[in-house]
Amino acid sequence: MNATDTALPALYTGSPEQILAQVVTDHQKHVTSYIASRLIHRDWQLAEDLAQDTFLHLWSYHISRGVPIDRRVFGLLTRIARQSISHHLRRMRSIEVALDFTDQEIPQARKMTASPIDVPHLAGLYAELEEAKSELAEAARRYRAAAGDDAMARRSVSHAVRPGVVERCAARAAATGAALSVSLDEFSEAAVRVAQVRAAWNAAAQECAALAGVR
Repeated sequence: MNATDTALPALYTGSPEQILAQVVTDHQKHVTSYIASRLIHRDWQLAEDLAQDTFLHLWSYHISRGVPIDRRVFGLLTRIARQSISHHLRRMRSIEVALDFTDQEIPQARKMTASPIDVPHLAGLYAELEEAKSELAEAARRYRAAAGDDAMARRSVSHAVRPGVVERCAARAAATGAALSVSLDEFSEAAVRVAQVRAAWNAAAQECAALAGVR
């Protein structure tokens, strides 16, 4: 048996924020597709939301706690993704009925006497949820941009030779690192807001369905 037979998988390296950015870059499309393939109506927007939940879980319970992440992380991501799907379905109680009263392919939906836009409270929550999801998408975009800037700044430090250049590059890397930390906090806050508003929407929608006689 040679050395390559027993070699461990390569680890992601860098700061926790850099590791998260690398994992998201490598696996975001695959995780989203994996989730979408397991949703009954292949809802890509929902799949993207659950993928974000998956990466947030990876950050909260693994990366931010210093757990080593290697290149086989997709297996871990799929396990977390399945948990995200199951948790979402438990919240829903009835698949997608609470999310779309207007889908006439769902038998319960045909029994509804009102759609979300006809119920002021639900319409307000729906608009708030859409706004929160947009903010989360924008926060994710800002984080990816900040991660790219930070990675470039750190590479410039490693390539610098002259003392003055090294000092300027180091100062820029410190600034991009601080910006990356801020953008990660913004992403986390946006993800929490989406979860909170979605839970309020689901609860209100289920109450509306119960009042309409849906069981």
